[in-house]
Amino acid sequence: MAPEQLMDVLKANYAFNVISAQAHVEANGYCRYCGEDIYASFLNYSSSHVDHILPKSKYPNLDREPSNFALSCFFCNQQKSDYDPLQGIETAGSSNDPQTALLSQREQLIKIASSHLANELSRKKRIYNEIRGLLRS
Repeated sequence: MAPEQLMDVLKANYAFNVISAQAHVEANGYCRYCGEDIYASFLNYSSSHVDHILPKSKYPNLDREPSNFALSCFFCNQQKSDYDPLQGIETAGSSNDPQTALLSQREQLIKIASSHLANELSRKKRIYNEIRGLLRS
């Protein structure tokens, strides 16, 4: 099914709004940050989010910008919070305008956020294993 048709089905039959339908179709049902399969379980699906790539707390004017959305699993959405991947892009020779950066470097922004989240996940797993070891010893 063509992406446009799939978006129409999600909107018509499953009460997706335009932004959610676009995010799910674009990502093919996977978290854009960690690759988690949103449709692997009902829990994954029901706790997934459509995340603002550039946080709305810092860029309220991009709150409804279609290119500022990415499908996200619960963990990535919660850990990313208001992390700003734009801070990780070299500004030399590039525009200081967030909307221009979002439009021209969207995939790079997602990769920067993905790297940040992978580091967070690694840190959280290390803490989890330490605590688990303490409690299970």
